[in-house]
Order: sequence, then structure tokens, then C-alpha cells
Amino acid sequence: MTDKTLSKNTSLSAEFDARKLQQLANRIQIFYLDKKGTITATCQGIWAINTNKEIHFFELFEAFTPHREAIDFLFQEKKQNKEKETIQEQKKLSIHQLEILFEEETFFVDVLFTKKEKQDHKDFLECLIEDKTEYYQTLKNAEDNNKLQEIEFLNEKWQLTKDKEVLEVSHQEELTALNEQLRLDWTNLLSESLKNITTQSFIQADIQSEKADNFKNLLELSNAFEKISGICLIPKKIEPFLSLKNRFSYIGKNEVHEQLIQTTIELAGGKFIVFETKDNSKNDLKFDFSEIDFIFIEQDFITEEIQNKNTFCLLVEPTFLEKKQHLINSQTNLLIYPLYPFQIWQQLLSFTNTTTMSYNEKIDLSQIYEIVDNEPMLVQNMLQILDKNLREYPSQLQREFNNGELDTLRQTVHKFKSCTAYTGLTKFNTTLSEIEASRENGWTIAQIKEKLEFVLQAIPVIKVQVEAKLKELEKELS
Repeated sequence: MTDKTLSKNTSLSAEFDARKLQQLANRIQIFYLDKKGTITATCQGIWAINTNKEIHFFELFEAFTPHREAIDFLFQEKKQNKEKETIQEQKKLSIHQLEILFEEETFFVDVLFTKKEKQDHKDFLECLIEDKTEYYQTLKNAEDNNKLQEIEFLNEKWQLTKDKEVLEVSHQEELTALNEQLRLDWTNLLSESLKNITTQSFIQADIQSEKADNFKNLLELSNAFEKISGICLIPKKIEPFLSLKNRFSYIGKNEVHEQLIQTTIELAGGKFIVFETKDNSKNDLKFDFSEIDFIFIEQDFITEEIQNKNTFCLLVEPTFLEKKQHLINSQTNLLIYPLYPFQIWQQLLSFTNTTTMSYNEKIDLSQIYEIVDNEPMLVQNMLQILDKNLREYPSQLQREFNNGELDTLRQTVHKFKSCTAYTGLTKFNTTLSEIEASRENGWTIAQIKEKLEFVLQAIPVIKVQVEAKLKELEKELS
């Protein structure tokens, strides 16, 4: 298409008038392009274009270049349908919100390309460009404003969500604490019931019958229950303790008591040694205590010789305690009349409660000296804090565990750990860390109890070392 005479004065002016461009002169402009992309005519509106010289449309408006392939496609014809095409058939291409730079000014436009034919059947493109800068700027302002509102909304939503999460965390912590307390109460109650039922049933079993296996079943029940609840019905050391290597005896004249004790011990697998005391007073009794490990003694047969020997348990009336206070101390085992099978069984269990302490870590203060630049006084201050904690924390830890306050227990352990971190007590500190992380690791009460018992048994060993170090520092600073 090379007809240079096409202008507003040609027959195409009717098309311009049809679009009422005079009313939209500031917003719309039309270009006519040939297949090469050269501007053949224009209706001035937005921009003043000099069509007296050949102007290439895509050089004038580089923003259209990425769309060149799509624009060229409008000129392509389907060969098989070429004969059927009529002048009324049109191809269109619309482009929205295109950013155009013209004479250093930016416009946002909507564009419509339409393929048309002249009367001489030559194709040309009508390019209608509408300036919508103001419209899109308004949209952008509205979008920006909407984004600000959205941000404010999201901030408010975030704050509400955060507050809700804080409340939820607090609620979950309360539920966890309540759940742990309920579990502890439940296991304590259940253990008391099981202790009474199982031990009485065991003690009353016929030693000559198959029910003698009840002891083995009771041990298995105790082990299973401890894994769930953390409460030990029967200490694990009861089996070797109540074996033929451990010998028990009774000193007194109460046949009912003697028979009760003997039956209980023999059912548990222990050996009972009988001493003849019926026709003798306590002053005339002579025993070979080398054969006996544990003695149950009636109150009328208590002598200083017996007290100075092996482990014993006094069988006494309530009034005896008032008369013989000098015989009672923190290590004395007592059973008060009247005696019941369950009492005897519990006393046997109590003999096994003592555990052997194998903790032997030594304090190493080299890291502390390095931290305080070898200042003995600062080391002394740190050890004094540690010594104070070693005195106060054991009872606090035990109380928190007994009350089911496991969250508080973990917090106390964390504080305790901070003052033992650089003392070289690796195993001790590792155990404290394990207790602190017990919730995250899903530990049972039994597992926590086992680790706490280790800590409580290790503390006296550490305390002795701390006191010795403090004495050394006192001499060094004096």
C-alpha cells in the first residue's frame, strides 16, 4: 500500500467522522499502515505526525515491537479459504495498557489493530490508539490505595492472629500442666489400689500351691506399670534381695507375728531362720548374727547388742515410742501393732529402696578460671552461688516432681544448669538438659523420675567437692 494521497480529505474521512473523532481528539488517534509497517495516513489527535515523509510505525513507537509478530499475522491469509473471503471479513488485535514513550513523555494506551481492504483489494491496517493515561493512573492510584488498605487489614489480621496464638499457647500450657497433674494423680491412686490388692493377694497365697508363681507375676506387673506411670510397685532389686543369699529372722514370742513374717519371706523366695526364744528371757538369748541379714524384733527383746548388728525392724506398740525415744532415729525401721500382711510386705520392699551411687565425676574449674581471667575472688563468688543452689534445689526439685509441676520442674532445672555449665560435670549437665527437654522428647513420668533420681544422688557428691574448693580458695585469698 503506497497511496500517499490518503488523508482526512479522502473518501476515508467518512470513517473518521463515524468515530466522532472531533469529540475525542485529545484521546484517540488513527494510523493507517501498509504491510511494511509504513504510516500511509493518520488522523491527528494525541500526537502531531508529519506524514509528508515516510515514517515507519514501529520505529516511531518502539513499544509495539514485541507485538510485531502478532500484528504481521493479521496480514496472513488462509490459502484454502482465500477464495471464500469477503470484504466484510476482518481480523482484529487489541492491546491494553501499553506504555508508550513519545517525545520524552509517557502515555498508557489501549490499541486496536484492524485488517481492512481498499477497493483495489489492497490490504492495510487501521491502528486506533486511545490515550488512557489518566484512566490507568486512576486505576493505579486506586490499586495503591487498595494495597494500603489491604496491608492495614493484614496487619490487623496478623495482630489478631498473634494475640490468638498467644492465648492458644497459654491455653495449651495450662492444659498440658493439668493433664500432667491428672495423670500423676491417677497413677498415684491406681498404684495405691494395686499395691493393696496385689500384695495382699500374694501374701495370702498358699506356698505349696501353684499360686507361688504370683511373685513372678507381680514383678512383671510392677515393671509394666512403672513404664506407664513412673511409679514403682516393687523395686527392681527385690528379686536378688529376697533370694537364698539373704536371710531373715524373727526375735520374739508372738507366734502370729512370726508365722506372718515367715510366710511372707518364703513366698518371696527368701530364707527364714527360726530362733527358739519361747523359754528364754531376752538377757539369756544368744544368737549367731553372722547367719542373719535382717531381723524383725519384738519390743520386749530389744537389746543394745542387737541394735549394733545388722539391719533390723522394731515391732512395737504406739506407747513404746514415747518411752524409748532414744532407740529411734532416722534410720530405724518401725512396724506398729497390730501387724498386717501388707505392712510386712511393704517393710520388705523398703529394704530395697537404697541404691548404689556410681557417680564419680570430678569438678574441673579450668574453664571458669579462663572466663574470669584467673581472678580467684570471681571464681569464689561463682562457687558460692553453686554451693547455695546445691543446698536449695534438691528439695525444690523433689517437691515440684511430687506435686506434678513438671513445667516448673523443667524451669528450675534450666536455672540449675546455668550455674554448673562450666564445671566439667559433663554427665550431670547432660542429665539436666535431658530433663529440660523431656516434654519435646515425649518422656514418660518414669523416665523423668529416673533422671531426677540421678541428679538428686549426684548433688551430695558434687557438694563435697565444691566445699573443698571453697576452702582452698579461702586459704589462697587469705
